[in-house]
Amino acid sequence: DSSGEGTCGVDHAGVCTFVNPAALRMLGRSQADVLGRAFYPLAHGPRPAGEDPVARVLRTGRGERVSD
Repeated sequence: DSSGEGTCGVDHAGVCTFVNPAALRMLGRSQADVLGRAFYPLAHGPRPAGEDPVARVLRTGRGERVSD
C-alpha cells in the first residue's frame, strides 16, 4: 500500500486479484470496480477476442511487449 508504483495481480484467466492504491489512482477506479474483473479491458479498453495481450501471455507463458 505504501508503494508509489501501480501494482496489480491477475490470475491465469486475467482477472484482477490484487490492486494497490497507486494503481487505483492511475486507473481512476475504486477497488470494487477492479477486483474480480478482467484487468486488460480496465486498463486499455476492450479489444476483439484473440487480441488481448494479457490473455495471450497467460495462455502461452511467453512474455511480450505491447504499445498502444
